[in-house]
Amino acid sequence: MSAPHQTTNSQDTRQKATVQPSTRDPIERWLDVFTGLLAVNARQRERIRDELEDHLRMRAQDLMILGESEPEAVQRAVKELGETAELARRFKEATHQPRRSTIMHSILLAIAGTGLAVGAVTLTGTPTAMPLAAAVGVVQPAQDEIKTLGVDLPAGPLEQALSTVAEMTGTPMFVHWASIENELGVDRGSEVAFIPAKNLAGSKILELINASLGLEGADVIDVRVEENLVEVATRGYFDRLEMVTMDHDVSALVPAVGVLDTTDEAETLRENIMLMVEPELWYPDRGTAATATIAITGSRLSVRAPERVQAQVDLYIAQLKHAATDQLRKGELATKAAREEHNAERLRTAERIRRNCGDLNTEVQSLSEKLERIGTEYWGHFYRSDQLERDYSFALVEEGADSDAVLAQLVQQKARIESIEIERDLLKSRLHAVQDRLMQAEDMLASYQ
Repeated sequence: MSAPHQTTNSQDTRQKATVQPSTRDPIERWLDVFTGLLAVNARQRERIRDELEDHLRMRAQDLMILGESEPEAVQRAVKELGETAELARRFKEATHQPRRSTIMHSILLAIAGTGLAVGAVTLTGTPTAMPLAAAVGVVQPAQDEIKTLGVDLPAGPLEQALSTVAEMTGTPMFVHWASIENELGVDRGSEVAFIPAKNLAGSKILELINASLGLEGADVIDVRVEENLVEVATRGYFDRLEMVTMDHDVSALVPAVGVLDTTDEAETLRENIMLMVEPELWYPDRGTAATATIAITGSRLSVRAPERVQAQVDLYIAQLKHAATDQLRKGELATKAAREEHNAERLRTAERIRRNCGDLNTEVQSLSEKLERIGTEYWGHFYRSDQLERDYSFALVEEGADSDAVLAQLVQQKARIESIEIERDLLKSRLHAVQDRLMQAEDMLASYQ
């Protein structure tokens, strides 16, 4: 960026330029189309139109001075802005963000082309502040890093360093010296070391200024941009102005039956947030007057804190919810795996029982067949014994009959019958036991189906 006197010379050069657009119709027509796509109120639409028209005419004039024809210059200036619908969308989003009136300027400058100096910054409430980028940014559309001052900051008093930034960017700056002196113990004459600011991001420059002054944590210098004015004060000063209250649904982390229920899990969540997200804000004894507050009842978390801190709380809760969801998913997968293993084990058990039922059925059939055979054998011996008894009675009365031989056969037959009866009783007992086991196995198998 040029110093103020250099800026004046540049303006004089523009006024003396002999090459001027002969008509504004092409730009007017493009602006009519563009503003028609904006879903904003009339005042905002007019303001955006004025900003874009100023930029387009200055850019077209520059291109014409460099030798391009008027149609070529206008076409190139418009083309550098990008697609009309996309540009309208970005401006619409910018106008809906609170306390961010200079976002539209940043959007314009981020897409306008090379060599455009910025006196504004996009402040989005992200966890890290966007400090001096407000006053010293130069945006190159095809680059990731936002460029800032074109020169280094020499060593000297803090007031001189801030004045240099304001002069180089051509942006009005208001410094709340009372806030800085009373809260940080830093005055206008506090020495700032040499800072190689050339091509550094604005946030890095402010970080180096704070480091040079020995400031860190919550006790640092910060900036805000409003209506093309850069305000410089302490972070605590801005925190007090930007205190807001937000509610968060944490039912995924702290389920509660009633809206006023308090649980150990809820208290743990509250304490973790206070420890992980700028703890100095929640505890007055840690050196800040901009004390934030946090309360949780049931599954509702209420936070009163600066906007930038709310974004950090949001992020922390989102990370916890993601972890809880991931844990739940892993738990569901483990439960599913356990259920599948349980079902597989049931199938394996049912198969074992089924095979056992088959073996028992085979055994029942075998025992039944043996009992049938031994029953046939028993009755054969029984009838034979009955015949021998009759033969023995006849031999006793008939002269010359050998009763002793008949008696011996009868005794042998009786012994055989007794042996068969013992074996038959054992088979019956075994058969009944196997049948009982088979019945139990069949009942168990039915329970697995």
